[in-house]
Amino acid sequence: LAQRRLEIAFQQGDPEAFRVLVTPHVDTVFTLCIRMLGSRARADDAAQDALTRAFAKHATYRPGMPFRPWLLTVAAN
Repeated sequence: LAQRRLEIAFQQGDPEAFRVLVTPHVDTVFTLCIRMLGSRARADDAAQDALTRAFAKHATYRPGMPFRPWLLTVAAN
């Protein structure tokens, strides 16, 4: 139930809810960026951009759906 409230709050644009949801996945986003770009320096910038885009796309997230696959899709695109 608490997870669902976080998801709904994030979908509505709550930055604290986003922080709580995204924190366990930051390393995964960074690793994805390294694999895509082949450079830690470029991956660091790309991961930050991906997280910024993910927050900006908060309205596209559907509460109840797994957060990690949604986040990685945003990061990969």
